[in-house]
Amino acid sequence: MPKVQRNLRIAKTDARRVGTFRRPPRPPMFGLTLSLLGLLLMTSCTPLTRPPTSAATATPPPSPRLGAGSPPPTTVPGTPLPPFTDWRVAYLGPDERLHAVALDGKTDATGAPAPVAGTFGMGAWTAGTSLDGKSLVYLDAANLTVLGAASGARTLLPVPVGAAPLLWSPDERYIALNEAGYVECVNVSDGTTITAPAPPSGNLPSDRLPVSHPYGWLDSAHVAVEDWLASSSNAASLKSLDLTSGQLRPIATIRTAQAEESGWFTVEPGGVYTLFSNGQYHNDPFTPAVDRINNATGAVTPLPRLTSLLPALGGFTQELWRPGSDQALVATGFPENGDLKYYLIDVLQDTATPLAVSGFPEAWSPDGGTLVVAVGSQQDMVNGLGFKDVGIVGSDPFTLTALTVDSQGNIHNSVTLTTDATTIPVLGFVRTA
Repeated sequence: MPKVQRNLRIAKTDARRVGTFRRPPRPPMFGLTLSLLGLLLMTSCTPLTRPPTSAATATPPPSPRLGAGSPPPTTVPGTPLPPFTDWRVAYLGPDERLHAVALDGKTDATGAPAPVAGTFGMGAWTAGTSLDGKSLVYLDAANLTVLGAASGARTLLPVPVGAAPLLWSPDERYIALNEAGYVECVNVSDGTTITAPAPPSGNLPSDRLPVSHPYGWLDSAHVAVEDWLASSSNAASLKSLDLTSGQLRPIATIRTAQAEESGWFTVEPGGVYTLFSNGQYHNDPFTPAVDRINNATGAVTPLPRLTSLLPALGGFTQELWRPGSDQALVATGFPENGDLKYYLIDVLQDTATPLAVSGFPEAWSPDGGTLVVAVGSQQDMVNGLGFKDVGIVGSDPFTLTALTVDSQGNIHNSVTLTTDATTIPVLGFVRTA
């Protein structure tokens, strides 16, 4: 394996173990630069090690810090998309405007300007669409941007985070993101923030940061995190963080070989279950594990069929949950090795069906029937799956394809939506009426 690709593979595994996302290979002219930039992003946004502190010595978190001194948002008027009631795929075109293409590929509407700031080769994150389909959120090097599909307005919310996956709250009031050991929640209407647990005065060393980034919303006031101070070398402590009080409530502790190095969680939409899976880190001892956690009772159910799918290195990439079901699309393997595989898994039935997809899955339609897939002209693809991805500034164009997928993982139809998506292949699904 060439040196650049070997460095990228190490970077990808490091990123996955701290809950960020793997970066597929770049063209040779970009490889080394992007590898270094990726490592800088990972070290600045999330610590690479978990402290050895036990639950007995961990101190309770302080109350959350409300957004004192948050810069006010800036709103820029723009051109709204025309009225339509069907769900359409939102993407950025080469004209730096918001586009919305129908799932049959026959109608492509153009709306507000949606520039993405940032340095060539750096990342931009998207949270996808609000539940009503009228607002989109993405984060670039300058701002958290709320883009109104129906109004055309673009609201810029300065946040003290350079790069992080984004999660809409169930009530659509907040965007949750990672702030190096804390959870930052930004109010999309006024830009105020809540940081929980509240950072103490002064800077903490990286081995004393309290929690991982949010793995998902349990309800409109609680997010799931891993309590690093209560975790150990062979146990990962999943807890519910109350954003109003800053307190942590235990949900479950997963015990597996080297869990601190290789385990991660993802919350199923609706907050009922959390999926735990792991993967080998470098050559450390590794016992594959996939578990379903009941967030209300803390019951842990091993999933042996899904566990058997875990490869020797890397584990699952980020799960792309299918709306209205207990299914998710996951991937195993590495693109540069030619062993990338996709599966449609069911966490209640403990089943997995191979999914024949060429490209990188981006989003399920809100009804769960259509899967949008992106293919880049130079393999400048996103990190992992779904709306928690990274679009690379300056990488384009992308071809977007809509696949009709049934509950058994069979693909019945394929429609090319566009060949001109740029920077962030899919912003989300929108409707304006």
